[in-house]
Amino acid sequence: MKQFEWLRFTFLCLGFISAMSTCASSQERAELIAKILAPPTLALPVCSSPKYVAPPPDDVMKQVWSQRKKFRLVIGAGEYNLSPDKNRDFIAPTAALVDSKLEKLGYRALPSMEQHPFLIGSNATKANMVAALKEMSQQVGKDGVGIVYYAGHGLITASHVDLTLGVYEEEVLPTNGLTVSNVIGLLGVDSSYVDSVDDIPNIFLVLETCESGEATAGDSSVVVTNGDIQRVQRIQSAIVAPTRVAVLAATTHGGNHDAYPLSNINVSAFGYYFSRALDEDWACANKATREGILINSELQEYLSETLNAAFRNHFIDGQMTPTILPKDDFAVWAYDPAKQADCGGVPCVGNRDRFVRILLNTGPNQVAELRLPNGFHQTCDAGAQCSLVVSAKIVGRMSITTTKVEQAVGITPDVVVSKNAKVKAGSADFQSLLNKGHLKVAGLAVQVEKGGSI
Repeated sequence: MKQFEWLRFTFLCLGFISAMSTCASSQERAELIAKILAPPTLALPVCSSPKYVAPPPDDVMKQVWSQRKKFRLVIGAGEYNLSPDKNRDFIAPTAALVDSKLEKLGYRALPSMEQHPFLIGSNATKANMVAALKEMSQQVGKDGVGIVYYAGHGLITASHVDLTLGVYEEEVLPTNGLTVSNVIGLLGVDSSYVDSVDDIPNIFLVLETCESGEATAGDSSVVVTNGDIQRVQRIQSAIVAPTRVAVLAATTHGGNHDAYPLSNINVSAFGYYFSRALDEDWACANKATREGILINSELQEYLSETLNAAFRNHFIDGQMTPTILPKDDFAVWAYDPAKQADCGGVPCVGNRDRFVRILLNTGPNQVAELRLPNGFHQTCDAGAQCSLVVSAKIVGRMSITTTKVEQAVGITPDVVVSKNAKVKAGSADFQSLLNKGHLKVAGLAVQVEKGGSI
């Protein structure tokens, strides 16, 4: 066989093997989902779908959301080699269901896990989890969104300041597994990192375990008895979620802290309703604002309502109260332009007005440096229209510096500063810009387009 033909044959074979692996992975996921039985009618919420209309032609939210890279990592730790009594057969189907819904939303598998996008059974080892979490950090970077979903056993550590997550090869004990604080550390999100849009985090961390509310507890106090003397001891949690990490826990801290399966249909209650909120029950979860933006507090409210109904109707063995951190109320999970409800002939605004677009037009020999009050800064090249979406809730003074430049001769796009460069600098109150819609700063026209405008 000639060299070219051999290479062509090799590539075809590799492509065929890759396609077969993908099919096998999809088939495995489909087979696991098929093990989930149809729930009773009473277990399903009733969602009235509103009339949908097209979003504004100049969709601010679409711009900021479509530019983000999105990745998913679902871990279903339902098997434990050294603690077989802790095995739960509904965890793998739950992980498969969640993974399928996140994929449908546009969250991609990690590059190294494209053939097997979620970790279940004997693959849910500590080493595999650590490697996947590190890869998630690298892939998401500072301009992406990642979702890490863990379903399995969770135990409060002996120090009472952390939560440990079960792994396949270790006995399920408070001293084993992978702690949530370690998970957050491996994700590598710098707490000092700032972005132009505060409500789109880098990482969502979903914990579907017993005691998972520990991750949202913050600092707490306990009463310590020593003989006849009682004193209050303050406990500082080891789980500190940076600004760019949003946490959603299946349980609350303290009283109601167990996670349950949903009746006898081979799926977890939290995972089942979490999946429905992202798809079939979007209208229920987004019912308050109906603008096609699903935020963390809406998801928490939907989950609380559906899990409470499941408890009242005896589909779960105890009450569950999902919790989030107050800082993450408006964290955006997903955006669907096709799910803009009609509010009097125009798309509903809802949380759209939390996002605005800033427009700068630089001259042919002018470079501008924009710095926002939250520390975010961006350079606008010469002779260009600079467009960026920012949070409308930013407070403080923004600054702009313009510098005269010369375009280098040749095909390279290099820009050099003039010898006698003229530099102008100015600042303005960001909220004044929002109120007026336009300002002149450092001789440059700055315009704002609001996300809720038509």
